[in-house]
Amino acid sequence: MPGSLNSQETAINIQSGMCLSKESNLGYVTYQNRQRRRERLERGDNKINKMATGRIPRGSYWISRKDQLKVLQSAIRMDIVDRLVAVGPMSVKDLAAWTGKKVTPVYHHLRKMEKVGLIRSTREAGTRGRPGAVYEAASKRMRLARAPLTVSNRKPMAKIGRIMAGQAAKDYVFGFGAPNWKIEGPYRNHWVFRCVVRPSPKRLAKMNALFNQLSELIWLPDPSPGKLSLSVAWFLSPLRTLQLARSKNSHDIRSTDNRRRSKKK
Repeated sequence: MPGSLNSQETAINIQSGMCLSKESNLGYVTYQNRQRRRERLERGDNKINKMATGRIPRGSYWISRKDQLKVLQSAIRMDIVDRLVAVGPMSVKDLAAWTGKKVTPVYHHLRKMEKVGLIRSTREAGTRGRPGAVYEAASKRMRLARAPLTVSNRKPMAKIGRIMAGQAAKDYVFGFGAPNWKIEGPYRNHWVFRCVVRPSPKRLAKMNALFNQLSELIWLPDPSPGKLSLSVAWFLSPLRTLQLARSKNSHDIRSTDNRRRSKKK
């Protein structure tokens, strides 16, 4: 029929809005490549979505030993571990340049972290002369989330949390002068956010599923990494309730009255 489309001659890519002729080898190859790319993306999305169930992927290194937590009570050491996880093996000179510190102090920090098993050193192959040492993280997934399950770890974890918050604040301040600074749009790379909410159990479960999904997206190696490194941090914590605040205030008032009575006696 005049004006009709032969399904054997034409393939329609609805998502892209393109109409490619199968008789055109170049067009059909392009169509197949788009299909394969879409399938790969879907497989990647499925891998990420598994985190929404709360299951933790294999290969995570859970930091919970007291000596490891003690070593991590340092902003520079935490920064070194984070950079080794993100970038991969690096030399002392490279780490010093990345962190803006001198080589000798960075080397001493590396020795302390290597001693407790947070990082390991290897010899760099393929270099002229004496092979230099390069350092790598103990795992591509270094995690602290389970450490507070041990009661004795909660005090050092509180200090680590304050250090992380301080480093995140410094990163945020530094970001204002960074190249390619963007505060809006899909390629935003600078953001600060804090909010107080009162979620229902169902809403809280959904929030945690999204946190898990986001953390997995961050952990997964990017097949096409960009040139810009980003600092990502977030905190989730219960706040003082109104009942607890009233109870504490009442206790403080009673304690003050008791001290006054003691002084009069």
